[in-house]
Amino acid sequence: MRKAMLSSIALCFLVSAAAAKKARIPLALDYTQRPDWAFVMNYNAERTIVDGDSTSRARTQIRCSMSAKLKKVYEGQRLAFVIDSVRIESSLYNQEQQQSIAAKLTGADFSLGIINGCPVFDTLRTFSVSEISRWDFVLQFAKLLPDLPAQPVSRGYTWERSGVYPVSTTVGEVPCDIYRLYSIDSVAADTSRVCISWQFRYAASERAVEQSSVLKKVPVSGKGMGTAVIDAKRKVLLEANMRFETPPASYGGKKIQWVEKTSLKPADKALPQ
Repeated sequence: MRKAMLSSIALCFLVSAAAAKKARIPLALDYTQRPDWAFVMNYNAERTIVDGDSTSRARTQIRCSMSAKLKKVYEGQRLAFVIDSVRIESSLYNQEQQQSIAAKLTGADFSLGIINGCPVFDTLRTFSVSEISRWDFVLQFAKLLPDLPAQPVSRGYTWERSGVYPVSTTVGEVPCDIYRLYSIDSVAADTSRVCISWQFRYAASERAVEQSSVLKKVPVSGKGMGTAVIDAKRKVLLEANMRFETPPASYGGKKIQWVEKTSLKPADKALPQ
């Protein structure tokens, strides 16, 4: 009897898993469900310098706690963010520089448009917090937002997105062509959670290169990958992660490379009940 019961449970699990694999479910975010939200964003960067036989590394960790409120404006609704607190650990920046970065971030605000409940990056409000790496908080945050398809999806489904966006680099802000390829990696047996991943690459737009003598000598390009977990029933983002790296650049006989890792999670109180 026990063996038969276990076999029935295993069979039910396999049937559910097979159904989840074939199920086509709508994938959407809806941040109009409640007026207040809270998020935590973690940023980790590593700079590697190779000088002959010598290799040195410097790391920076920045943790930002944010609150967001839904606001009505003349064109519809926007999600207005405020950075409430900042914590920094760094071997790249000295104490004074860390305090300067924290001061620039704490209390800073920006907002995103809302289309069908989903936040979209449509703002010109950006702020670079460091002259050393030209790290821009808003652009970094925008990289974590997956661009979801309009049609229902199932495991294995892929879609593409491309466009021209500003990217902060060592030679200034450069318009770059960005290409992203998304994929549905897995769907929970009850179809409540969907895991997606994407790969992206960017390069300075052809027009920008033509108009800049610097870009003709210093190529601007990079690649990365991201993952996200979406609660398909509650229509919220449970987690997003991104890894981004630049190709080694030569400067003064040294090779310099940056690797960035960023994650975004809602605070517990932000999840709809």
